[in-house]
Amino acid sequence: MAMYRIKERHIEDQEYDESNYWMEMRPSQRLLADLEEYARLNELADDDGAAPLKNRNPWRRSKLIWFLAALAVLSFVFWSFRDYIFGEKMDFSLIAHSNRLAQEESLAALKEAVVSIECAGRSGTGFNISPDGLIVTNAHVVSGGGYVTLFFPTGEQRVYVTHDVMEIEGVDLALVDIDGENLPSVDMGDYIPETDQKVIFIGNPLGYDWTISEGTVTGTTYVDDTQVICIDGPVHPGSSGSPVFDGESRVIGVIFAKLTQEDDKGLAIPISKLTDHISER
Repeated sequence: MAMYRIKERHIEDQEYDESNYWMEMRPSQRLLADLEEYARLNELADDDGAAPLKNRNPWRRSKLIWFLAALAVLSFVFWSFRDYIFGEKMDFSLIAHSNRLAQEESLAALKEAVVSIECAGRSGTGFNISPDGLIVTNAHVVSGGGYVTLFFPTGEQRVYVTHDVMEIEGVDLALVDIDGENLPSVDMGDYIPETDQKVIFIGNPLGYDWTISEGTVTGTTYVDDTQVICIDGPVHPGSSGSPVFDGESRVIGVIFAKLTQEDDKGLAIPISKLTDHISER
């Protein structure tokens, strides 16, 4: 096979052979040429001979193929071990079921008063109980974090930032006061629900903001001498602070924990634990 030397052709010294016109480099071909390789060979070339144009490294030609193959493998591994990465199953049925429930106007209206909360790298849920902005959430969502950022799903002003937080002594609840006006709010029902009572709760489980879920009250238990409500339903990280509604669209509890080693079971603090503090405000 002939070896080529990459050098400028001096037309004044050579007669141009039209049969070899294809060897000329057209502008469109320059985009595909390895000009750095050509420059290197020109430096190696001397007047006595020409440096051979070596075969290009096959790895260079297939870099994109290998990159795509590696990306596919990493995607497969990520998907296979997603439960360990996130610590919870990514249950996409939550979204589908929530979208169906949101078709009911009464539930869609309740969602307007629910907020997503971010504080010191933590995230959770809260809900508004006053037109001027008084948010109920769990103390562990907003404690010791400085400024709290709250997001409403809709409205002219959707984002509020404040550090006006009051933790409720003896229970995992807190109030976050914001400077709002004519904000959507919800009513509270001051009672302990009965076993087998159907409930609705709205929150941000696994990062799925403003998800509407259904559950059933399975009874009550005690945590640190406080009576809490046991709920059979999709409770996950991010559900903390979610309002639990009865059939009359009243908040009767605030989700604060998930039962360990139990799928779709959680605990809620009765809203009655907050009533006295609200009346003193």
